[in-house]
Amino acid sequence: MEDFDNLKSRKFLGAKYFRLRIAYSLLTLTPIEIDNIRTDSVNIGISSFEVSFLKFIELISNGTKIFISSTGTLLRFIPGTITNNYGKDFSFEFDKERGLSYYIEGFIPICLYGKEKLLCKIKGVSNNNEDLSMDCFKATIDSLLDKIVVGDTFSFEIIKRSFYPDPSSEIKVIVPIIRFIEPLDLRETGKVAKIRGHYLSVNSNMLHNGIIDQARVIFNKLLNDVWIDKNTQNGKDQTSGFGISLWGITTKNTVYSYDYNSFGNERVDPEELVNKVASKMLSEINDVS
Repeated sequence: MEDFDNLKSRKFLGAKYFRLRIAYSLLTLTPIEIDNIRTDSVNIGISSFEVSFLKFIELISNGTKIFISSTGTLLRFIPGTITNNYGKDFSFEFDKERGLSYYIEGFIPICLYGKEKLLCKIKGVSNNNEDLSMDCFKATIDSLLDKIVVGDTFSFEIIKRSFYPDPSSEIKVIVPIIRFIEPLDLRETGKVAKIRGHYLSVNSNMLHNGIIDQARVIFNKLLNDVWIDKNTQNGKDQTSGFGISLWGITTKNTVYSYDYNSFGNERVDPEELVNKVASKMLSEINDVS
């Protein structure tokens, strides 16, 4: 990138807002430079999951140029055209250090403005302790895109789930392109009308019935429409763990969510666990309402 200095670029410092900066660059066709990436961290430079995100961006764009310094502390990004692989179906496996929701949250704002709709199957980790679980993310992103996308259908299918560090989760994603956006008001959130949830267990000896029943006991005190499904998996090579994802849906189709994941064969009291998860979600609803 010898000619980078001659381009009209924007310069940023640090790894904060990494995905937003890449989206800004592509959507405005503005080259960017990000310097001093984690220079004060134990793990200096750009991370493996950020590189994984950039590789995906390269795949769904044409003409994008990326330069990373030998130390990993400097990134130069020249945006190309967002093609979404010209609407052709493809597969991609993301780095397991971040959950799939991290990557999807980053590329959806980009793909919505592509030349063709995005059709892909992505693989990685669906549940960890750092990112929103795929079940909660699906519930929230479906609600938001229903308000934004007009005249086409957004599809987000969870084929398989997995706990960190098992990257065997599979998600089928169809992201339509935006032709126009109708005005929307996100201030009117509405009242919570129903509770939905998902319990995931992989090689775990936790009793899912106790957790699900306790969740119903708590939420049925507030409303009658409560439904929590379950997915139990067994396999020699799979990481063990369990997790519960809960989300409340309002009369205005606003979604509040919270989830809890535990790895290994930890034993917890179902009542104590569900009380913790439920109180966190209800606190979020109370803070916004």
